[in-house]
Amino acid sequence: MFSGTAVSNGTLLPVDPLCALLEDVAAVVISLDSQTYVAAPMAPLSGSIGQHVRHLVDHVAAFLQGADAGEDIDYDSRQRGTEVEGDPAAAVAMIYRCSQRLRAMTRRDANDRALVRSQLSRDAEATTSWSTLGREVAFVVSHTIHHQAIIALLLHANVSELPRHFGLAPSTPASH
Repeated sequence: MFSGTAVSNGTLLPVDPLCALLEDVAAVVISLDSQTYVAAPMAPLSGSIGQHVRHLVDHVAAFLQGADAGEDIDYDSRQRGTEVEGDPAAAVAMIYRCSQRLRAMTRRDANDRALVRSQLSRDAEATTSWSTLGREVAFVVSHTIHHQAIIALLLHANVSELPRHFGLAPSTPASH
């Protein structure tokens, strides 16, 4: 649960980069047929594109849930096998809902405190740590890019064009 606000420097929550990444994911999902979306060409090493999309959207939703409700942000509490995992249209709809909710948060202070719950080991209790909303947006951006990269690898043989810099960190040189 939130315990007030850290010392504020008036920095607004930087959600635009995350929204842009989600739009790129939606563009890729829209371009896929259902078979490609649910195929797992590298099983058991990796899941399907749909599973990666569900996973990255779950992280966005967990951030939104905790930030909106003033509760712990718990990235580990997610459901597998959802409609988002198997239906590209459901995935795109969820991505757009998350983007709308993120854009509604643009006036929030990036330094607002957040309590994050994390499972660090299979055989230990989850731990909680203080963070800020801005730091958690940065984490979700990084996590989204990571899963974009995996999606790009899964699609390498099937798709000739992905959005520019899909799956590449902002710090990756433009010449890459």
